[in-house]
Amino acid sequence: GKTVSVTYRVLLSSAHFAAIFYLLARPTFDMGLLYAVTFMNFYVLYGYSAVVSMLVPRADAPLFATIVAMIAGVLCGYAPQLTPYTSILFDLFGNRWAADTQFGLWVTPYEGVYQVDLSVEAFGYKRGFVARNLLVMVILSVGYRCIAFALMVLLHRDKQR
Repeated sequence: GKTVSVTYRVLLSSAHFAAIFYLLARPTFDMGLLYAVTFMNFYVLYGYSAVVSMLVPRADAPLFATIVAMIAGVLCGYAPQLTPYTSILFDLFGNRWAADTQFGLWVTPYEGVYQVDLSVEAFGYKRGFVARNLLVMVILSVGYRCIAFALMVLLHRDKQR
């Protein structure tokens, strides 16, 4: 019930962010694609916020979820430069896949002008996997909600009322 009820909030907040970002940054790709990436990033964020809310006390859950989201957002998918173990950890956050998608979309129009392959290798991103990255973000968001449901049933029976 709660997942369905916050969908409109995710739709509107991602629309506001995508519209302002589109006006200020002037991306070289479609507004609809930017909105899809932003929406899925927000939806994954709400998913792991649901998991966090099942693990910590109710009063601390929003703050802790915000801190986790900010840490993941500040690192912005740069885990490929870190050790292989942290790369696996950051593959579980939606920001990594959103950053991979946006980086690929930003550099593709400049293939003939710049040495795009060098920048792709330097940052560890992959280009041309927009649909795969969006699908991974869908899987992550559904997976986080399933984990939150399992934690609610197993840990907090009182939160079902």
